[in-house]
Amino acid sequence: MSSREEKIAVVKTYMYEGLLQHKSEAVLFAEDCERWEMGYITGGSGAELRELLKDPAYEANKAIHNPRWLVEGDYVDCRYDLELHDVPDTMRIASRYQVIDGLIKHIEVMICAGAMQEFVMQSVAE
Repeated sequence: MSSREEKIAVVKTYMYEGLLQHKSEAVLFAEDCERWEMGYITGGSGAELRELLKDPAYEANKAIHNPRWLVEGDYVDCRYDLELHDVPDTMRIASRYQVIDGLIKHIEVMICAGAMQEFVMQSVAE
């Protein structure tokens, strides 16, 4: 897995199939994939992350807009806007993925949620 497009395609399985379509089985996680959000570990295995993506909270995700990509070595950075159902404000997401052998090995997510920031931080901490 060496091309920029191939690595982005792997990450898109998480963003689109996982976050938007709730098809966690289609996400290309490594078995030992870790996910960090806002400084907290929110998943320590591919199986755990698949279960997390089934949480009803993710049903609020409506659309991803304006993805901007940077690929360097095994790392794929994506900045995007996340639109939620029935919420007027769009969240700004900065994410970094480590892609090894066609699988997501590591995810880091930072969120700027505007007026919802305190709520987001409480949810992540729990």
